[in-house]
This record gives sequence, structure tokens and C-alpha cells, in this order.
Amino acid sequence: MKKLLFSVLVIGMFIVSISFLGFAEGNEETVNWKISTCWPPSINLIDGDVHMCEIIEKMSGGRFNIELLPNNSVVPTTELFDAVRTGMLDAASDYPGYWSGKEKAFEFFFSSPTGMSSNDMQLWLYQGGGLELLREIYGKYDMMYFPVGRSGMESGLRSNKPLRNEKDFKGIKARIGGGSLPNYIFKELGGTPVTLAGGEIYTALERGTIDAAEFSGPSCDWKMGFNEITKYWCLPGWHQTMWAGGWMINMDSWNSLPEDFKEIFKIAAHETNGWTYEKWEYENIEATDNFIKDGTIITKLDDATITKIYKLVKEYVEENAKKDPMFEKIAKSYYKYLKDFSTWRGMEDRWGFGENMKSEYYPDLN
Repeated sequence: MKKLLFSVLVIGMFIVSISFLGFAEGNEETVNWKISTCWPPSINLIDGDVHMCEIIEKMSGGRFNIELLPNNSVVPTTELFDAVRTGMLDAASDYPGYWSGKEKAFEFFFSSPTGMSSNDMQLWLYQGGGLELLREIYGKYDMMYFPVGRSGMESGLRSNKPLRNEKDFKGIKARIGGGSLPNYIFKELGGTPVTLAGGEIYTALERGTIDAAEFSGPSCDWKMGFNEITKYWCLPGWHQTMWAGGWMINMDSWNSLPEDFKEIFKIAAHETNGWTYEKWEYENIEATDNFIKDGTIITKLDDATITKIYKLVKEYVEENAKKDPMFEKIAKSYYKYLKDFSTWRGMEDRWGFGENMKSEYYPDLN
């Protein structure tokens, strides 16, 4: 009798196991997405897109396949927003500032002059409600959003004329990215902002179509060859105190994903966000040395010009907050974080967000 009961139990367990395996196999769904990068191969910002795809495919065991399409292969970069919104693409990488013409509030995300550092942005996004606000904007256009890459302060203007104060900006034509606010400031300083895609900057500088330009951090600028066509490097990068980009995803494509794939996506984006910051900031060490060794002359804006830039940002934000409810909503959250963090930032002072040690404090390890 005991042997019979044991046999029945074993057979029952076997049947349950087979049923479970059959159920599991039947739910091993595969997903195939087509996304477009917005970066050409010559711009190292594409690193984040490539890494993100690799992480997703590895974590999904090859069940979530992403075909990363070259920039401009489906639609021009300027049309990627609508290509994703309408479902022509499942997703595309982007920089929110590109779409400030659709929503002025996009300017707070990754491009606000004199604003957050890269570390600030990370804290605000993931702990201070910033990411929910960003997704609220994309959600108006039936899209989900994930930050996918970030870096520190952008280099600043590169030119063949030294820029040290407001007077030096008079009559200067420059490629300024980051949306309406940096361009507004540049106009108020006496210059003429010019809109150019990253891949067009080198030729425009070489031909003299523009007098100066900014694009990204030192490592990216070096790979784009700006040292070959410019002599001066003006700091600080007031126009973009940090940079970040992400992936905008068609909402139907997002909602159709199995729950485990959504979790994989979430983890992959967060991992890529950290990986790109580490990679690009570290690469800036060598790139900065390369610019200096190659003879690039570094200049810094005087305090009077920096003070005016701060005042212009304040005026712009106050004026647009009165006109645009979404702009006002995000501005309140953005500056609330900066105010709230200011006490501890001041207490951290030297070491919290870093400082350069004096040369005599470095240990002699030779």
C-alpha cells in the first residue's frame, strides 16, 4: 500500500513538473524592437545606446532583441519624437532639449544653464520626483521615458577668438545647444546663436560659417576633432552644467512588454546611466590633457559676466513660469531640490561634491 501511495505521489509530481515546464516554455515570449539612435558613430554619446541594447539582450537571455538603427536611417533626428509617438519606431534615443519647441519645460531636463550638476540631477530624478515629472511630459505624447546616459558639465565654447567677458561676445555667431534658454542668454550677451546638428559643427567652424561652438564634454569634443579648427576654449560650461539623454518609448510598445521585460528595461537603463557617467567622465581626463598638449588656450569668463548669466536665467524662468503651467510645475520642483539640498551642500563644502587638492598635499609616491 505504501509503495502504491509512493508511486502515485511520484507520478503526480512528475505530471505537475511536466505541466509547469510546458507552461514555462509556452510563456518564453520573445520581443523584437526597432529603435533609432540619434547619434552618429563619430559622437561617443552613441556608447550609451549600444551598451543599453547589449545589457537588455543579455539579461533577457536573447528573448528581447533590439535592432539599433543608425541615426537618420528612418527619419531625420529632428523627426524622431513623432516617429516614436506615432509608432513608426518602438523607441529612439534622444536629448529632451531637442523637443523644447513642443514643451518648453523639457529645458529643465539635462540642459538648464547655471543649474544642477550631474549628481544633483541623479538625486532629483530618482528621489526628488524629477523622473515622474519628465514622464508626465512624455506621457502627454503617448510615450514612456528612461534616462540612459549622463555626464558632467559640458566643455564650454570653442573658438578662434579669446572669450573672457561680455564684450567679447558682441557679434559672435556660435552654435549653442540646450534649447531656448541658452540661446536667449547668448543673445542677451550680444552674440548670435546658430542651430546646428552635432555632425555639422566641424565643417561650419572650418569654413567660418560660425565663430564658436559648444557640443559636449572634452572626450566627445576631442573625438570630433575640434582641436584642429579652434584655438581657444572658454570655461565654464554655463549653458549646460550637466548632460544626459535617454530613450523615449512608444506607449503601446511599452505596455505590450511582459512584466519581466519591463523590469529588465528599468534595471538596464539605470545601469547604463551609471556606466556612461563613469566612462565619459574618466575619458575626459585624457581628452583634457590632449587639448592642452595640442596648444589649446583656456580662458575663463569673468565674475561680472557669470553674474549677468545668473540674472538672465532668473528672469527667463520667472517670465515663462507665468505663461506655462507645466514649466512652472517643473521649475518649482527643480529649484525646491536645489534649495533643500543647499544646507547640506554647504556643510559638505570641500569634500562632498569634490575639490582640487593643493599640490603640496599630494603624497610623494615616486
